[in-house]
Formats: sequence, structure tokens, C-alpha cells
Amino acid sequence: MASREQIIQKLARMYREETGSEDIDPVKFADYLIKQGLTPPRVPSQRELMAKAAKAALKHEIRKDSATGRPYRGWHAVPRGTDKDSGQTLFSYYDIDDAPRLPMEKALALRVSAMVDDGVQVSFDAEHWNRINPNEQPITVDEMLDLRDQVEWRKNARDDEDETGESAEE
Repeated sequence: MASREQIIQKLARMYREETGSEDIDPVKFADYLIKQGLTPPRVPSQRELMAKAAKAALKHEIRKDSATGRPYRGWHAVPRGTDKDSGQTLFSYYDIDDAPRLPMEKALALRVSAMVDDGVQVSFDAEHWNRINPNEQPITVDEMLDLRDQVEWRKNARDDEDETGESAEE
């Protein structure tokens, strides 16, 4: 039996064929899915909504290093197991300013692993696009995937910004 995601993916192709649209507006597509008989996801509980809001707030807290003036993420997610009902990975959040080494190392390794996964998928996507568009100049991603220079450039660009985020040269 097809999963909910697979059904939505199949309906996305049907939607594009029926509408002649190149892209999909998620709100209009949601209306289409409901008309096709898909039941919308259940409404989350207040507790689930609050947990989601808390996760977003922790994830987005940026602090400034008192010695360097550079921004850093205040909270880091560390996997702590799997929910027995949903099968989803559960996370705990550690404050970087007092996190023990092991959870901090796990959090950073997880972020790097996500970057690698993104790089692999970008490679596959470019390879596919290049194959089906043989008359176009190929899109090469090899240099894009070496992020060391880009990371240094962006770090240096942030050093050139003043407190308001405006460039020092402006």
C-alpha cells in the first residue's frame, strides 16, 4: 500500500497535468488534495503546538560571542531515541554555553551529516537535470560542494558588518 507521501506525490503529477501548471502552489494544491478525497492531517494538540513553538524558538536563538563578536547558535539538538508510536527521532536541546562535550560533538556531527546528505542530493539532482537536458550547458556542482572557501568568505563578510548588519563600506 502506498504511503500518504507517495499518494500526494502521485497526485502532484496529476495536478500539474490537469492544470497545465509548471509549479505547485501548496495552498491551491491542498484544496485539490482535499477535493480528491485525502483526509487532512489531524489537528495537533496544544501541547504538540507548544512543543513545536519551543523547538523553533530554541533552534533560532542566535547569541554573540563576547570575545569575537561572532554569532553562534545558543541551543543544539541531540538525538535521544525514537518515539515508539510514530517512529520519529526524538531530540533534546542543549545550551551550548554549558553543554557537555559528548552531546555537543553529536549535535555538530549531526549538522555536518545533514550538509553531506544535502551535497549528495544536489549531486544527484544536477546529474539528472544534465542528463535530461543534453542541449543545455551542464550544471557542475563539484566546486560548489567544496564549502571551505565559502565558509571563510561568509565568516569574513560577517566580520565586515557593523552591529546593525549593514556593511562597513555602505
